Amino acid sequence: GADEEAVTPTIATARLVLRPLRKPSARNLGWLRDADVVQFSEQRHRQHTLSTQLRYVDGFKGKSRLWAIWHVMDNEYIGNVSATCDEPNGVADMGIMIGETRYWGKGYAGEAWKAACDHMLHAGGVRKLEAGCMRSNVFMVKINQGSGFRQEGELLNHFLLKGGPVSALLFGRAR
Repeated sequence: GADEEAVTPTIATARLVLRPLRKPSARNLGWLRDADVVQFSEQRHRQHTLSTQLRYVDGFKGKSRLWAIWHVMDNEYIGNVSATCDEPNGVADMGIMIGETRYWGKGYAGEAWKAACDHMLHAGGVRKLEAGCMRSNVFMVKINQGSGFRQEGELLNHFLLKGGPVSALLFGRAR
């Protein structure tokens, strides 16, 4: 029924495994305190503790999903991908963070993103995915465009980044 908690499955790709994230670790806290990692995230405005991380993870109970991204060859936890579900409308807002910066620029974010998005559209009970990012986050723009998302809108000068206004780009992908 509607009150049953959704099960977050494990998803395997060629180089990664996405596992349900149940409890944050000190590693996450390090990522959230790294200005480079959170530069395009609204997390850049917060000072995280283990307690705030626990509240964040707890927010995914129910129909939403939160995965830890594991690099298979290195057996290393490198980031997270999330799907925050709006069940009445059949929509999920997707997000991703590769916290281990030495894995940046090697296609891991795109690989994890595509796997999580495909799961949500085909087995996750949603009809549409949404994702937003700063116009200046060129890697996230590229990941969205490369995984079947279309730009559906733009919020002009929506964010302040390093003291200057930056527009938000809104992307969508339907089943």
